[in-house]
Order: sequence, then C-alpha cells, then structure tokens
Amino acid sequence: MDVSCSRCGTEYEFDDALVSDRGTTVKCTNCGHQFKVHPADGPSGPERWVVRTTSGRELVYTSLRDLQKGISQRQIGPEDLLSRGGGPPRALSSIAELEAFFRRNSSAPPPAGKRSTSSGLGNRGPLPPTPHPPRTPSNPPPAEPAFAATTRRSSVPPPKPARNKPPIPGRKIPSTPPPPAFAAVDVDIEPDPPTIPRNPMPDSDLSPPSSSLHSSKPSHPEARLTPPSNVRIQEEPLQHTPTPTDVSDAYRSYEETGDARFMTAAPPSRRQRSRWIVGVVLLGALVLVGLTVGRDYLKSAATEEPANAASDARVATLVERGNKALADGDFEGAKEQYDKASALGEHDAGVLVAQARLEAARADIVWLKLRLLDPSDDELVQITHRELAVRVRKSLSAAAAAEAAAPEDASVIRARVDALRLQGELQKARAHVASISSTASQPETAYVLAALDMAEKEPNWSSIVDRLRTAKSAETGPGRASAALVYALTKSGDLPAAKSELEKISSAIRPHPLVNELREFVKRYENAKDAGVDEEVPTVDPSKLPAITESPGPVAAGDTLPSGDFRVMLTQANTALKAGKLDRAEQLFRAVLAKQPGNTEALAGLGDVAARKKDTSAASEAYDEVLKKNPNYIPALLGKADQKWSSGDKAGAVGLYQRVLENAGPGTPYGQKAAARIAEYNKAKAAGTAEPAPTSEPTAKPTATATATAEKPDEPQTPHIDTTDLPE
Repeated sequence: MDVSCSRCGTEYEFDDALVSDRGTTVKCTNCGHQFKVHPADGPSGPERWVVRTTSGRELVYTSLRDLQKGISQRQIGPEDLLSRGGGPPRALSSIAELEAFFRRNSSAPPPAGKRSTSSGLGNRGPLPPTPHPPRTPSNPPPAEPAFAATTRRSSVPPPKPARNKPPIPGRKIPSTPPPPAFAAVDVDIEPDPPTIPRNPMPDSDLSPPSSSLHSSKPSHPEARLTPPSNVRIQEEPLQHTPTPTDVSDAYRSYEETGDARFMTAAPPSRRQRSRWIVGVVLLGALVLVGLTVGRDYLKSAATEEPANAASDARVATLVERGNKALADGDFEGAKEQYDKASALGEHDAGVLVAQARLEAARADIVWLKLRLLDPSDDELVQITHRELAVRVRKSLSAAAAAEAAAPEDASVIRARVDALRLQGELQKARAHVASISSTASQPETAYVLAALDMAEKEPNWSSIVDRLRTAKSAETGPGRASAALVYALTKSGDLPAAKSELEKISSAIRPHPLVNELREFVKRYENAKDAGVDEEVPTVDPSKLPAITESPGPVAAGDTLPSGDFRVMLTQANTALKAGKLDRAEQLFRAVLAKQPGNTEALAGLGDVAARKKDTSAASEAYDEVLKKNPNYIPALLGKADQKWSSGDKAGAVGLYQRVLENAGPGTPYGQKAAARIAEYNKAKAAGTAEPAPTSEPTAKPTATATATAEKPDEPQTPHIDTTDLPE
C-alpha cells in the first residue's frame, strides 16, 4: 500500500502483510517523523501471521513484535513462507521491510551459552590439594584422640566441620598437636569401623584452644591423599571448638539441658544487662521531663502563629530587583525575581502588588500591538485579540489577589484600573480613578490615566502626550510608556517627534518588543501624508471585536490556537460545526489556516460558520476566495448557492446547485440537497410562484448550466477533503 508522511509528504510503498489492525508505527527516513499506518480495508478479524519453515514446522505469531522476535531468535529464516489471512504464502526474503532484521541477525554472533555457578561469581575453580593423614588399620598414636572422619552410622546427625583460623600475631602457639584436617570436606570413602573416643570428661572451662594449632607439626608423618572427584565443600558456619566430633555432639546434647558446665557459648554478661537497664531508665526520665517541663513549651509552639514573610529581608530585596528589571523593560527578569519572592512570601502584599503590575505591563504590550496592526490582516488581528484575552484574564486575576491583600494601596488601585481598561470596561475603570487622582503627577499614575484616555473613541492627544512624557521619565529602558508615546505622537500628527522617539527605542540595548510594529505603523502614516490623502489612516477598532470576559468562553481551553496535525483539526472543526459549536469550529479552522495558509476546506468552513452567524458579507468573502482558488470545490459551491437562495436570488442559486449536482453526483448528500432545491425551484416555477430576485450575475438555464459545467476537473472532488496542499 502507498503511504505518505504527514509532515514532509514523502511517499513510500509499505507491504500490506506488515500492517497491523491496531496500526503499525512507521518512521519517515526523510524527516524522522513517526506516524501510524492502518489497513486500508479496516480490521479483518484476528491478527495471525503464519510462518511455515523449510523443515515443515508451522509457527503462528499474533503480533509484529513476536514476528520480529522470532527472526532475532533465529526461529525463522528468510527462506520460510509467511501467510496472513487468505493471501498466498510469501517468502520472508521478498518482504523488503524485514531485510534489516535478517541483516542484523546475520551479522550478530550466535548467543553463547550462559555459565552459572552456585555463588554467581564465576565457575568454581579446581580444589587445592588437601593434605590428609594416612589411613592405618591400627589405632592412632596415643597422643591424638581417635575419632571417625568418615560417614557416621549412628543416629546422631553429622557434625559441622571446624574451620582453621589464621594465627593471631603476638600470641604463643601451644605445642598441642592439631586434630586431623578431615573435617574440611566430606569424602565418600568406605571407612573402618569407628572407634569411640575415650577422652576424659573436660573441665567446666571449655574455652576453645588457639585457632593456630595447624602451625604446629603433627607427631606422625604427613602424607598426601589424592582428593576424590566428588568433594562437597561445606559453606555452613563452623564450630567454635576443635573438639572431636563425637565429643562435641555429646557436649551439644548437654547444652540443650542448660548445664553451664557444657555450654560452648558464653552467657550474657552482667555489663550488657546493666546497659539495657540504664537505657530504659533514661528513656523513662526523658518522657517524664517532656510531660512536665516541656508541656508548656509544646503548647506555646503549637499556638504560635507563623512568622510573617514580610519580615524576611530577602523578600523585599527580590521585589526591589524585580521592580528595577520592570523599569528596564525586562519582563522576564522581573518575573523571575517576583517568582523567587513569592516562594518566600506567597501571601506577602508587596509580592502580590508587584505581580499585578507585571501582568498589567505584559498585557499592555498586546493591547498596544492590536492598535498598531493593519486592519486588512484579519487573521493576525484575530490571533492577537485571542492573545490579549489570555493576558487580560491573568491581569484581572493578579489584580484581584493584590486587592484582597492590600485594598487601599495606590499601586493596587492602579493595577485594577489597568485591568478593567484592558478588558474594555472603561466605565468601571473610571469609577476607581478618583482614588488615585491626587497622585496624577507620579509617573505610574500618569501612564494609567493616559492609557485610559487613549482607549476612548475621541481622545485628547495633546493631554495624552504630556502624561506619557511624564510616565516615560521613570523608565530606565524602553517600556510601555515609551511605545505608547510613539503611538500617541503618530496619531496626533507629529510624525517627526514620533520618529525621534522611535529611534531612541530602536537604538536601546534591549529594544522594545513592538519596534517593528511601531515602525510599520509610522510608515503607513508617512505614506498617507506623502500621497496627500486627507482621510484618516485605517486602524483596528477594538470595539468591533468580541468582548473579553473574565472566564474563557466557548472558544475554550486557554484561548490559544490548537496545535497538532491540521488534518485532525479539520476533522474536529467539522464535528464542532455539525454540533453547533460555532466558536470552537471557527477557532479550529483559523488554526488550520495558520498552519496551512490558503487551505480551501478551512476557508469554506469559515464561510459556513459566518453563514450560521448571519454574517453574510464574511461568508460571501470566504466562499469567493475558495472558488477563486478552486472553482469546483463542492462545499463552497453549495454554501454560495445556499447564500443566494436565502437572499432571494433563487435563479442564481439554481445555477450553482446544478454545478454541485454535476460534480458531486446525485447519490451524495451534496447532490441530494442540490437536486431537492432544483426540484423545488422547478415546481414553484411551473406553478408560477417563483419570482427570482434581481441578481448581478446572469441567470443561467439548467441546460445551459449543465453544458457550461460539463467539463470535469482533472481529479474528482471529494466533499470536505482538500487535496491542493498534498505533495504531488
């Protein structure tokens, strides 16, 4: 099947046998974009890949991942046959997408067998030769106690072997001969009949002898025995005494009775018991002190109110740094300092006021940008208005938080006036001016009053310019007052002064974010003046834009353009349009145009939205623009025909309906609607009640229209599917 990358448009041929019903993820080799490929015919029952090997085995895989794992594990090879569904078997080597797996499999060495050991640290090495005393048929020398080193035949369980410890430096080694070293291993050798030791009963002091007895030489000659092959090394804890096995077992039996004379482990010392007693006494004393003397301290600590964050000198320092950055026009630097101060004093009044001032200043940038735009660029105007709505809501929220903390503060009142002015509520903003009118000479108040005057329909530009110059005197860098002064000077007609202020902003170390917009705005006024045009240069009228509310409306979800694939957004927009969610549909259609300028389906969708909103002029412009790009685009033809029908130009509408019927066919919803309107018109005309309204376009007869539109486009048009922007 043919597959094309949704990002760069590169086309590929993908084998149908590897397309899963759940979708197969494909990565574009051109741009690296990953997307899913679904079967063209939809799900076709359970997924089964059947592979018949050359040996006759039949392997069934239920997912592509299992098939790839079978290749990597060499269960199947390129000569094996793959079949899926009712398709004929195919050799795996004929599927190009699997070549990479076979190539990787052939280059990798076969997996080596793993070696495991009991300890997990590698193979156990060969045992070192262990010296063993020679076996003698007679009794051992009398100097050494006799004991059985072979398999025990009594009911007593086998003893644990004793481990020889290294000698302790500085200690004298006794001359007592060591016991035989047979306790280290268990050797399956047929022994002589064991002899019962005749050692005398040991004294009560049974402390183990020195562990370095092996350093002394035995009294009998040493001999080396070849270690048997089936030696089992004991990993268990060793005994604390080298006493012979039979004797130690006897001692152990006495230990169970608790007789101290035969205890091999020392009993708990009195010192250890005394430590426990002292610890318990100290713990009880601490609890007693806490319940008596410490109760008052705990009560005072529980009732003590948390220290006010304003007392922290760091908060004031951070706020001061943020104010300096704001005066320099560095909004990001100011936000960073205010955020740090908020972390130390979240509810501090000074921090909340500073954040409200910052949000008002950031919203003012977008507010002024909207007035600098060319009104003919409707798309940019709408996007900027949505951005302003987001900023205004943040400004209103910050002003409300500051007002709750310090309602009488002059800075809070100024932030509230700014937020209401940005929202468009000029009357509500004027109601708060009386509280700050006494500080009109201050730079911050001067800007608030000047911006409020600029928002009026007939502003007094001379008074506004004076106040903006006062506000600009407090700025150490290009701020909102500097940009607003350029705008006010241009509107007042003082272009030389406006250009002078613009040069100051442009040459600053940190230029204002609206330098380019201000330059274009001044240039439009210069061109109009050079052309001798007496009319006012057209600017954006914010009163004609939708009102900004404190909470997001149906446009929804952050008031920002959605992101994602434009085809997905087109589907969502059409769904919203059918559900009657016009604002949501309009937002999605405009987001598509931002990604794909000139998209005919999005333009036609905007025409449908405007028609639903009874905005006939906007709908007509949208349909005309679509038909200019694609004269036979069916949704635009139908929308234009419906518009003519509603306006009374039924004869002109019938001509367009005829074109819809010719291109869409009578079996489609578009064709059925067009045929119904044509039949309705013919029925009314036969009854003599059809009175078409005058139209600027010549009314064409159905037959003439059919002849005029007999030529089909090169590619048939599918309803609501735009193919003009796809790669050829």
